[in-house]
Amino acid sequence: KAQHLHTIYTDEHIVVTNKPSGILCVPGVNNNKSLLDLVFEAYGASKEELDQLNAVEEAAAQQRIGETKAQKRKRKNMERTNNATPDFSVVTRDNMIVHRLDMDTSGIVIFARNRHSMSTLHEAFRQKDTGCTRKVYEALLVGWLDIDCWLGV
Repeated sequence: KAQHLHTIYTDEHIVVTNKPSGILCVPGVNNNKSLLDLVFEAYGASKEELDQLNAVEEAAAQQRIGETKAQKRKRKNMERTNNATPDFSVVTRDNMIVHRLDMDTSGIVIFARNRHSMSTLHEAFRQKDTGCTRKVYEALLVGWLDIDCWLGV
């Protein structure tokens, strides 16, 4: 759908793309579209889904107005215990991206399409060495690398 978007894999939970060098992962100071913009246009939630999500969140916020500290603690505990059922509701554009790469770096970027995928993937990336994800970087050098100056020889 977008000329700079190279999708490697997609399903109802995630979108995996191959980010080219020279494009930002998230919107920045320039007016160019970011990878996040391109992914959201192609795979993001519809306006109706986002409107529904906003209505639910607004209703929940209204219920919390005037909540005492004890009531807030009780609600938070209930939310934690009720998290046994995964939340597959849509995510907003800004919450889709799971991790980022620098503008000049090319590589694989993962986007979440629902809240459960987002929280699961964020947790996997946070666990770095002990989790099920691993980031691997490779560099291509054109020219000559004077390693002696780096080693202090």
